[in-house]
Amino acid sequence: PLKAKPKPLDKLYANYLRAWFGNFGGLGVDLFLNNKRNKYSAYGLNLQHAGFSSGPVDGSNSGSTRTHVDGNARFFSKAAEIGITAGYDRHRVNYFGYAPSLTDVSEDTLRQVWNKINIKAHLQSTEVDNPLQFRAEGAFQNTSSDFDATETLGRLTLKSSYQIDDPLSIYLNGSLMLSQYEVSNQQNRNLLKLQPGLRYQTGDLTIFAGINAAQENDTLPDADQLHIYPNLRAEYQISEQVLAKAFVDGDIEERTLWSLSEENPWIAEGVALAHQNRELAIGDSREAGIGAQAV
Repeated sequence: PLKAKPKPLDKLYANYLRAWFGNFGGLGVDLFLNNKRNKYSAYGLNLQHAGFSSGPVDGSNSGSTRTHVDGNARFFSKAAEIGITAGYDRHRVNYFGYAPSLTDVSEDTLRQVWNKINIKAHLQSTEVDNPLQFRAEGAFQNTSSDFDATETLGRLTLKSSYQIDDPLSIYLNGSLMLSQYEVSNQQNRNLLKLQPGLRYQTGDLTIFAGINAAQENDTLPDADQLHIYPNLRAEYQISEQVLAKAFVDGDIEERTLWSLSEENPWIAEGVALAHQNRELAIGDSREAGIGAQAV
């Protein structure tokens, strides 16, 4: 019998190098080194640097630089995937929000440097026909600044689901964060979250029903440290391009020195850290595009 010749795969370019320059004395480089197609492993090295010798306020006193390097490796089998990522990030900024009347300002008194180390490892199921699907991840982060603020953090996360029958499955997501934040004094912080629930799908309609439970120690001693919220969602596939959603939920959202300094590297010295209590919310949305839905 005649056999169709398999279509050849497109050529894969595993490495990428870009250098650029711009206004405010901007110079940068992006380097990506990766292996080519391999059914057993994937690994790579990334390097990114962007520097500006000056900025929009008072010349070099508002300059900044950022350098990031990380390496990653993943290994595949029929049943699971194992991966690890390790990275380092250095971000230098200047506090240039001083009064314009000041003329004798030294850059050394304005400088803030963030140093961040991040290590992650994960184990993930890869058998699509297996009723049990999961991804477990462990992470270590260290954040430090020129103002002697430091944060050391460990985090464990789990996302899992089990298909009971064709329309019904159960899921259990959870995370545990333990951290030590030190600036003028030491603060030990923790956050435990569990999200069990059921998922039911019939036709174009998918319903999620569960709870969000969180235990944390950021609240005042006489305030509640255990929080339980409903986690209800409904999704309806209106067409191949449009997905409608409605939800009722609440949660405790993690806030760390790492996350706050990513949002705003000019945050004040000794900023107070506290997780955000996102109380009960009701909403709906529509999403355009085609994509897999994940719990």
